[in-house]
Amino acid sequence: MAVPRVGALRLSPEGDWLAATVQTLSPDAKKYLTSIWRIDPQGGPARRLTRSAEGESSPRFLPDSSLLFTSKRPEPGADQARRQPGTDVSSLWLLPSAGGEARVAAGPPGGVAAAEVAAGSGAIVVTSPVLPAAEGNSADGNSAADDARRRQERNDAGITAILHESAPIRYWDHDLGPDQLRFFAVDPDQILQADTGWAGRNEEPASAAEPGKAAEFAGLRDLTPEPGRALDGQAFELTPDGTSLVTGWWQWEPAGESHSELVMIDVATGKRRVLLSVPEFDFSSPRVSPDGRFITCQRETHTTTERPPDLTLVMLDIDGSGASGDSGRDLLPGWDRWPQEPAWSHDSLSLYFAADDGGRRPVFRVDVGTGEVTRVTGDDGAYTQLNVAPDGRYLYALRATVATPPTPVRIDLTAGVFGSEPAALECPGVPLALPGRLEEVEASAEDGQRIRSWLVLPESASASSQAPLLLWVHGGPMSSWNSWSWRWNPWLMAARGYAVLLPDPALSTGYGQEFIARAHHEWGARPLADLMAATDSVAARPDIDADRVAMMGGSYGGYMANWMAGHTDRFKAIVSHAGLWMLDQMFGTTDHPMFWRPQFGDPLTNPEMYQANSPHLHISQIRTPMLVIHGNKDYRVPISEALRLWWDLSRHQAEAKFLYFPDENHWILTPGNARIWYETVFAFLAQHVLGQPWQRPALL
Repeated sequence: MAVPRVGALRLSPEGDWLAATVQTLSPDAKKYLTSIWRIDPQGGPARRLTRSAEGESSPRFLPDSSLLFTSKRPEPGADQARRQPGTDVSSLWLLPSAGGEARVAAGPPGGVAAAEVAAGSGAIVVTSPVLPAAEGNSADGNSAADDARRRQERNDAGITAILHESAPIRYWDHDLGPDQLRFFAVDPDQILQADTGWAGRNEEPASAAEPGKAAEFAGLRDLTPEPGRALDGQAFELTPDGTSLVTGWWQWEPAGESHSELVMIDVATGKRRVLLSVPEFDFSSPRVSPDGRFITCQRETHTTTERPPDLTLVMLDIDGSGASGDSGRDLLPGWDRWPQEPAWSHDSLSLYFAADDGGRRPVFRVDVGTGEVTRVTGDDGAYTQLNVAPDGRYLYALRATVATPPTPVRIDLTAGVFGSEPAALECPGVPLALPGRLEEVEASAEDGQRIRSWLVLPESASASSQAPLLLWVHGGPMSSWNSWSWRWNPWLMAARGYAVLLPDPALSTGYGQEFIARAHHEWGARPLADLMAATDSVAARPDIDADRVAMMGGSYGGYMANWMAGHTDRFKAIVSHAGLWMLDQMFGTTDHPMFWRPQFGDPLTNPEMYQANSPHLHISQIRTPMLVIHGNKDYRVPISEALRLWWDLSRHQAEAKFLYFPDENHWILTPGNARIWYETVFAFLAQHVLGQPWQRPALL
């Protein structure tokens, strides 16, 4: 729990240092705090840059290498009595490159959700949630002042209610509304006033700041006064000259359906222009080329009852031309993987990206002129946070494997394909000594399909000391066991003598579109056959005890736990975390029903997919002891799934326990609750797999 965890990575404009976010335990061990560290690209010692009880995150750079970040820390010297009620929100902070203390650069009343900087001009745009009634002259930032007044009024009246008039209403673990994300342009000249700090945040006597507190929010200019829910979860980027921003923009239909357009917004006027819009596609995560001529973004094809979703990268000219119709020019036609995290080369001639591939997540490069795709990395790494050096020689990224936590690395792009091993850079928390070893294994499903897996083995596993086996099924379902996990960490199981099988069954990514399509209509049956083939193959090994096998899964893996419980008694125990149980109920109460309904259809008029795939219909067949785990603030797989599952198990007198977290979400994130999660799982497995007496965790 105390191992430092590296997150985001951002390269400075000169390429001379990397800003990395690092999570560590708070002094009381009740939460994680994020700080920003300086990573040396040449491999020298790492140095911590920020320290506060509230933490810092989301590093960004101004052209002079001054560092921007977000934090909930209080402003030095500010009158805390004047802070808005309930304003546990992040401000945008500036740490000057020339030295000195960090100071607030922007602090709208709803907080700063995200910030981006124009690479050339240094123009800054932030997103901030604003109450929909907040109106004002967008030229002087009064919408922010009005927002502060409205928040105060709601607080004084004791109102927390939200009136919804369209979807969506929740996202993962939080309510949406009543405020809505808006774009605000920030005046960089005011930010860089070194003597007084940002002029718009100077503390003044209350009489000088009233009415409306307009002085407090000078320098913020509202670019999107009435966005609705268009900007929820959308990434954006500024053109190098700072004159425009490019972003995804949700369009919500009356029936709850949606699609994401790609739009450009003029930073001077706020005028919005649609670049790409097709109802059956979602366009997101735009990246503008360094020369300012091109835009690339992800294009995801909506799932239907006949086919699963698909993902590619498309490109268009900055003026919106050069696209194929309204859907962009596909940079990867016929390429059978899902590209993620595109990053432009320094010369704007190619794009680097990562994609799941056979239990790894390599880096690839595509020539935007010819479409030629080249694999850049040849190791077992899963790469994220791609940063190209200004001269194009190196690519910096976070590299992880099932056996290695995310670590900053330097990749030499001049060494040719697979020319050199990534060079690990010094950072907190790595390397780690692990209590076991990792192997790659394969099996064949009954239809002849190759099913590959990672197998974690304890050091003691041998023919004379057989290890009990845990089958872990990943979430998604369209994902892959190809990287490190802090929450589902198989090495904690290996430390207790278990082997852990991490298979990629049908629906997994990294094996092509047809591999996903194999289970498009068979969420339960097809993956079950693949998983049992992988399990039986490993259980036949001389170092595995085939009589002591258990199964665990979370999210979609929890769905498979529930499905397998009703279809096989092969396992000594099953752990179902955040699992789907009754699909009709689930797809109507989740925060994201618009994703599931196009695939499964309307349960009233097309019930076939629900009847074929819903685990609850097989409750009478469950004979395996089950541990059900769920967080009350899980809005993706609502708590109603666990409540119904628990009641059905109780009504049918199945052997089961229910570990309930009133204040956790889809993941169990706080250190104390994560610890008790593991302790309960350990005790449950020890009872049913190892034959030990049940030991209830002391703090439960």
